Amino acid sequence: MRNLLIIGEIAIAVTVLISTGLLVKSLNRLANVDPGFRVHRILTVQLALPYQKYSSYGATKAFYQDLLQRVKAAPAVRDAATINILPIVPSMGLMHFGVEGQAPRSLTDYPVAQTRSVSPGYFETMNIPLLQGRSFQASDLMQGAPEGYVINDRLAKLYFGNQNPIGKKILVVETPTPYTVPVIGVVADVKDIGLDKSADPEIYDVGFQGKSALMIRPELDDPYSLEPTIRNIVQSIDPGQTIGDARTISSLIDTSLSQRRLLARLMELFSTLTIILSAVGLFGVVSYSVGQQVAALAVRMALGAGRTDIFRLVLIQGMKQVRIGLTLGIAGAWSQRKIISGLVYGISITDGWTYALTCLLIVLTALVAMAVRLQRAVSIEPQQALRES
Repeated sequence: MRNLLIIGEIAIAVTVLISTGLLVKSLNRLANVDPGFRVHRILTVQLALPYQKYSSYGATKAFYQDLLQRVKAAPAVRDAATINILPIVPSMGLMHFGVEGQAPRSLTDYPVAQTRSVSPGYFETMNIPLLQGRSFQASDLMQGAPEGYVINDRLAKLYFGNQNPIGKKILVVETPTPYTVPVIGVVADVKDIGLDKSADPEIYDVGFQGKSALMIRPELDDPYSLEPTIRNIVQSIDPGQTIGDARTISSLIDTSLSQRRLLARLMELFSTLTIILSAVGLFGVVSYSVGQQVAALAVRMALGAGRTDIFRLVLIQGMKQVRIGLTLGIAGAWSQRKIISGLVYGISITDGWTYALTCLLIVLTALVAMAVRLQRAVSIEPQQALRES
């Protein structure tokens, strides 16, 4: 029963350690993923204009245009823009759309794209590369200006293939009377729905919405130092308007990874406890085994067995449980691969280095646990041990 307990502890430790290793390695990969937009020193402030006061689009547009003009003119501000839904937050504005040349179909048969409304200069502020065409300009906000969409590279490749999408039409079907809007630009994909997910088709239009985020690119190393300035500017435009807490894009990314970090820390704690239990149990088993074999070991040494032979004998006996536990633990980790696959990113769920390092750690832990008793075994004086027995 003692041996079975040790084997079980080692097997659990191996299974948990492998899973923990995969999660930690995946978390490190995610933390270094390029989201496709500027992360460093970008401050964002949420605004929600009350509908009673800003019921018309003209009033909303006037507020945000005035706000952007004043923010850009503020000291230590390099650039600023707005977007209705923050990056790293999946858009709730999903739109069924068609492309030029497609046959009419029912609404549910059309593909779906995420939609976001941005101000002119948004792509430049966030350093999102323009791949084709042009980005939005201030003239696009003028009354009577031709409406156009900027699409991401994912949508362009999926629905326009090798054709140049600039000038092609996007069919807006979620209206009583469907209409078309020309594509004026293509920008690089960004990971708006999560760092661990591929980009969805995305359509950007130009304009302002009552609930939007102000994206500020400062000259300062500390973006948060601009928060009082932004609040004063908003209050100077509309004394009754409040703003949300200022946050950096870096903090938003950290928040998006918080659940993974918590899970990884809990797994690390559980792994540590199982390793300690395994080491203590193995120490006890080897101690008991050596204590029971003192006379037998003394006879071996009296008949010519060297210290190396005794060391090897005790080590082989002590490592039996480790070998069995390792085998069962690896099998347990392998059986969990379908569960863990949804939690890892950028690595294989059968990552060889993780498995190998786990096994090495368990073996080293076992050797440390057995070190004291191994030393006792090889330091037995045959004559004294025989007299005591």
